[in-house]
Amino acid sequence: MTIHILPVKEKDTDFMNKQPLQDMLLLPRISDIPEIPEPQDHAEATSNSESPVESPVDSPVDAPAPGEAIDDRIIHPMHLTRFLVTNFRSVENSGWIEVDSVTALIGVNESGKTNLLVPLWKLNPAVGGEIVPASDYPKKQFGPVRQAPESFHFITAEFEAGELGEELCGKLEISSEEASLIAVKRYFNGDYSISFPRREELGEIRRSSGEEAEDVVDTVIHSLPKFVYYSEFGNLDSEIYLPHVVQNLQRTDLGPREAAKSRTLRVLFKFVGLEPGEILELGRDFPRRKGRRREPTVEEIREIAMKKRERSILLQSAGGLLTEKFRNWWKQGDYKFRFEADGSHFRIWVSDDRRPEEVELESRSTGLQWFLSFYLVFLVESGGEHQNAVLLLDEPGLSLHPLAQRNLFAFFDSLAKVNKILYTTHSPFLLDAEHLGRARKVYVSANGTTQVTSDLRSVEKDVRQAGAAYVVHSALNLNIAESMVTGCQPVVVQRVSDQYYLSTIKTLLIGANKIAPKRELLFPPAGASKTVGVIASIISGRDEPLPKVVLRDDEAGKQINAELKSDLYSDAQERIFSTDNYVLFSNSTTEDLIPAPFFAQVIDRWERNTDTAFADVLVNGKPVVAQVQAWAEAQDLVLRDEWRVEVAKRVKEQALKKGIGAFDAGTIARWAKLFQELIRN
Repeated sequence: MTIHILPVKEKDTDFMNKQPLQDMLLLPRISDIPEIPEPQDHAEATSNSESPVESPVDSPVDAPAPGEAIDDRIIHPMHLTRFLVTNFRSVENSGWIEVDSVTALIGVNESGKTNLLVPLWKLNPAVGGEIVPASDYPKKQFGPVRQAPESFHFITAEFEAGELGEELCGKLEISSEEASLIAVKRYFNGDYSISFPRREELGEIRRSSGEEAEDVVDTVIHSLPKFVYYSEFGNLDSEIYLPHVVQNLQRTDLGPREAAKSRTLRVLFKFVGLEPGEILELGRDFPRRKGRRREPTVEEIREIAMKKRERSILLQSAGGLLTEKFRNWWKQGDYKFRFEADGSHFRIWVSDDRRPEEVELESRSTGLQWFLSFYLVFLVESGGEHQNAVLLLDEPGLSLHPLAQRNLFAFFDSLAKVNKILYTTHSPFLLDAEHLGRARKVYVSANGTTQVTSDLRSVEKDVRQAGAAYVVHSALNLNIAESMVTGCQPVVVQRVSDQYYLSTIKTLLIGANKIAPKRELLFPPAGASKTVGVIASIISGRDEPLPKVVLRDDEAGKQINAELKSDLYSDAQERIFSTDNYVLFSNSTTEDLIPAPFFAQVIDRWERNTDTAFADVLVNGKPVVAQVQAWAEAQDLVLRDEWRVEVAKRVKEQALKKGIGAFDAGTIARWAKLFQELIRN
C-alpha cells in the first residue's frame, strides 16, 4: 500500500540535534481512581512564572477528547516512554524527558515545572485541555506561531506501541521492530503528526498527507493514553452555595482557581447524579410572591414534599456510593461521607471509625480534602476507564504535613501499577531518596527558558541549578538521617550511578534468596572524599562503626580510597570495598559489575544514531566506561555530562524487568560475595 508521507523538515529535527540528550496515612487500591482537572495557564511564555493568567474554556465532563469520535476502533494501549516540550510558554526546548512509572519534576518556584506538565496534558486530555494562544504560545515567537500555528508543534512524545505496532506493520510495510516505537507530535492548530524513530526515512505522517495516512494517524491517536491533570486549586469546600455554582458552570471567563474549583464541582454533581439547578429546584418551597397571600394547597404541599424526599434519597445514595468506593481505595481509615442540601446550600459531612461524630469536610484535614477532590475528579472524568491513563499532578500534597508528604510515595507506587504518574514538587519530602532515578531537575537556563536534566548533582558552575539540586540533597540527607533512626544500613558510594547499580543488584539478589539482609541497605552517593568523610561521620554517630564504603577503582576512586585510609578510615580500612575485587580485571568501575554484553545492549538501545553498534567493538575483560567513551569519540558522538546516570537508570530498568535469570552464575556469585560482605557486621 502507498502512504503519502511528509518529508522530515530540517526545522523539525534541528532542535533534536541541539538538545543535550498524610492527617493522611493512606494506601490506595487501584480499582477506583479518577482523572484530573484543568491546569493553570501561565502569564509569560518567556518568563518562568507559573502563575496562570487565563483558564482554558471548560469542557463538559463527558466531552470527547481528541480522536474520540473514532469509536469503532480497537484500542491498543500505548505506553509513554519519554517526551519533549518545545515552544510552549517558558519552554523553548526541554530536551528529552525520560518517563518512569513515577516521575518527579523538581525545581524551585517559577522554574517552569507546570509548563512541562500542561503541554503533555494537552497532547490527549481526558477532559478540557484546549490550546489557549494568549497563554500557551511562546512570547518570543508569538507572531510567527499566531501566523502559522500548523507549523509549530509544542509536544513530542514517544510511546511503546505494543500490539498497535503489529497492526501498523501491514499498513506501512515496515517491520515489527520499526513499528514498536511511535513518536506523536501535536501542533498549535490542534493537528497531530506521527513518526517512527526506528524508521526515520518514513518522515512525518499527518492527516493531510492523504486518506490512508489519515487512517494511520487516527488509529494511533485513538490509542493514545488519556492525560489527566490535577492541581490543588480544585480542592472541594465543605459548603457550596448552589446559585453561584450554577452561574460559574456556565461561565467561560473564570480565573484559573475559580475554573479549577468549578471543574471539581461539576465532577462532584455528576457523581451525585444531579445538576446543581436540579438540586435547587427539588428543594424549593411554595413560592410566596408579592401581593400573594394564599396558602399552598394539599397537592402543592405533597408535590414539594415528594421533591424534597427525592432529593434526599438521591443525596443519601450518592453519599453511600462515595463511602463504599473511597473505602476500597483509601485503606488507612473507614470514612463515611454524607451529602446534604439545605435550601441554596450544599454541604459535605465526614465521619470515620475513630471520630464517629460528623463534621464538615472543611474541618477535616486539608490532606483529606485533597485526596477526596482528586479521587472524584479521576473517577468521574475517566469514566471508569482509568487504566493506562497518565496522571499529571501539579505540586500534590502541598498542604500535607511533611511526614504525610513522604507517605505519598506509597500512594504513588500503588497507583503506578496501572497509571503512570508525573508530578512536580519543590519539597524534599516529596522526593523519594530510594528512587532518585525518578527525579528530573527543572531549572531556568541562561537565556531565561526552562531546562530539564536527569543529572541530580549540584553543579557549581551553574548556580541556576542550585535550587533543584538542594531539594535532592535535602531529600538524601533526610533519608540518611531517617535510616539512622529506623535501623537501615547505609553503604556510602561515590556517585548516583553507583547507587543505581548497587540498588539493582541488591534487589535481584534478595528476590533470588541469595542474600537476606537484616536491615535495609541504603546507598547514599557522596562524591569527593571529603564528602564521604562528612556523610560517614554523620551516619556513624559517636558509638557506631563507620559505614562501609564501595568505591570504583578508576583514578578518582583510588584517590578517595587512599585519602580515606590515611585519615578517617585509617583504623577501619576493611570497611572500604573496591570494585576490582568483584570483577575479573583492574581499573574497574561499578558499571563493570554488570556483564559487558548486557551493558552493551543497553548502550545500543540508548544511542541508536551511530554507524557502528557498541556491541560490535566491545572487548570483554576491560573497563567498559573507557570503551564507551572511545566508541563515542569514534562515532562523533558527544556524551552528555550525565550520560553515566542515564545509562545506569536504563540498566536498572532492564535488569529488574528481565530478572536475575538474565545473568550468568559467575556474575551472580561475585555479586553475592560483595553483598554478603557488606551485610556482615
